Amino acid sequence: MTDPLPAPLTDRLRAHGLRLSRATRAAVALLAQPPRRVWRHATLQQALQAQGIVVDRVTLYRLLERLHAAGLVRCLAGDDPQQRARAWVWCDDGAHPALHAVWACDTCQRRLDLDELPEALQQAAHLWQAQLEALGHQGARLDLAWHGVCRDCAPTDSAPGATGHTAP
Repeated sequence: MTDPLPAPLTDRLRAHGLRLSRATRAAVALLAQPPRRVWRHATLQQALQAQGIVVDRVTLYRLLERLHAAGLVRCLAGDDPQQRARAWVWCDDGAHPALHAVWACDTCQRRLDLDELPEALQQAAHLWQAQLEALGHQGARLDLAWHGVCRDCAPTDSAPGATGHTAP
């Protein structure tokens, strides 16, 4: 079986003192593969199981926490800090992604990570960062959460195009 990790990535893990178990190698290979995506714990666990790697949830949480402590992944916390509804994204060479956006339904709590952001939104984030840096601040990231009601939870009278007004 070939190693799913390229040597530079293996070297990064070793440099941070991480144990290179089969599960660690497979999880990191999934996290680091392009295009970068946001992984929820359960989704990552299922993807590992699909590869024949069975890892319990506590072990996977500990691995993700160690990767986070080493600066290799970024933890995206949910709205409620008491919940473990977090997501994880790989950081290239220790650099945090500048912009992470999510859409959240306030009714059913469904979350949709927005990987493809409009160019105008990306430019606005860079402009904001440049203004902060001009003031001497060091911005690491911008987390944007757009809240609303998904189509499954929305009342039928608020379908797209509905104004909520009745004709006289």
